[in-house]
Amino acid sequence: MRRFVTVALAAIASFVDAVPQDTLLLAAVDRFAAASPGYPTRGEISDKEYSRLRKLCVDGQSPKPPVDTISEEEKNSVWKTNGTRLGYAGYGTEEITPRLVVNKIQLTCRVEIGWPSQNFTFLISTGSGTTWVVGENPWTGRAPHEVVLKNREVYVPLNSTQANGTVTEYLTFREDYTDGIGANGTVYRERLRVGKYDGIELQHQFIGVATNLSANLANHTAFHGVLALGKSQGSGMEPIKLPSFTDTNRSLRDRHTFSLTLKLYGGHIDFGYLNQSRYSGELFRVPLDREDRSAFHVFTASGYAVGNNSMQIRDIRAAPETASAFILLPEAMADAYYDSCPPGVEKVSMPGDNTGYVYPCDFALPDFTLQLTSDTLERKRFTVPGEDIRYEAVREGMCLGNIMALPEFQPQIAVLGWPFLKNKFLHFELDTHLGFAAAAEEL
Repeated sequence: MRRFVTVALAAIASFVDAVPQDTLLLAAVDRFAAASPGYPTRGEISDKEYSRLRKLCVDGQSPKPPVDTISEEEKNSVWKTNGTRLGYAGYGTEEITPRLVVNKIQLTCRVEIGWPSQNFTFLISTGSGTTWVVGENPWTGRAPHEVVLKNREVYVPLNSTQANGTVTEYLTFREDYTDGIGANGTVYRERLRVGKYDGIELQHQFIGVATNLSANLANHTAFHGVLALGKSQGSGMEPIKLPSFTDTNRSLRDRHTFSLTLKLYGGHIDFGYLNQSRYSGELFRVPLDREDRSAFHVFTASGYAVGNNSMQIRDIRAAPETASAFILLPEAMADAYYDSCPPGVEKVSMPGDNTGYVYPCDFALPDFTLQLTSDTLERKRFTVPGEDIRYEAVREGMCLGNIMALPEFQPQIAVLGWPFLKNKFLHFELDTHLGFAAAAEEL
């Protein structure tokens, strides 16, 4: 699956229309409106008050009339339901398995959902805020027909004693990826474990259950869902932005960190600690953009270079995305890269309104170098060899490169996919820093 930029957050109108509304919640709002002169209607109610009502209704409590002062705990109550008080998480490790699917490396790991455990293979995404799995429609008991035809495993809520069923029936999710694929469905609160033996477990994690898949996503049989390691701000859940897996996990520990070791033959995810045996040389730390509201872990690079040309000094907002097979750059940067090719380079439209570049296959592409700058203004350059930028032959004598251009209407965040991440170690210090190093030869 090629995931280029952040998800769309539009509501799923057609799906919501078919789902019964949470009558308890709506009745509570009506009671508040009747008991409190001037109290807003559902359409006018604030997000924080709606979260407070939702928490009360999920817990089955009797809602109390609104008050002028709402505590921080109440404002964040929707987050409190997912295991911050009830869940368990340990410092954990899980293996990463790269899978070659149609010329693309897909980084996957094992995930358990529910109890007894239902086991799945998930694609790892550091640029997504919504963890989801292909599953049965809670109202019909049927899985997406495309998945059934391919005999793929699906999550079955009724087989889990842990599932909270339709307690979140008025919550939905939608993930629309810019390469034209997408998934949508309902939301469950469920046990989720990453890793078989030394893994990490959350007892009450909100996950999307995809009951509708785009046709091209249904063709991806190498995985059953997505493990979202991005930020909650980019969640595709509506009407409330629920915490992502990483945000839930960090609320349960003192060290808000996780690491990825990415090698062609395998790797690891480490939660809650820094394993120095996973990398070699210096861990170069760059500050993250705390104001960014996407699911990405965004930092600012300080320049780029093509081949042996001089470094072009400029600020470049960028983020790693383990679910992408490409490097997506602002169009001016992508144009500058392919200007080094001989005449005959063609621009082609790609799914998701991205722009691809077709060039003569016998031309050796130049290296691409990105310069990063630390808090202390130290600089370090990371280079992608030109041989790793050739994606595939598209017709006789012509090849497609995997450096592509972002559409102008999308946020101009350079997406650093597999060609950049290959053989690297990434250490995420959530909301503060992102560390880069060379992955150790022996894992």
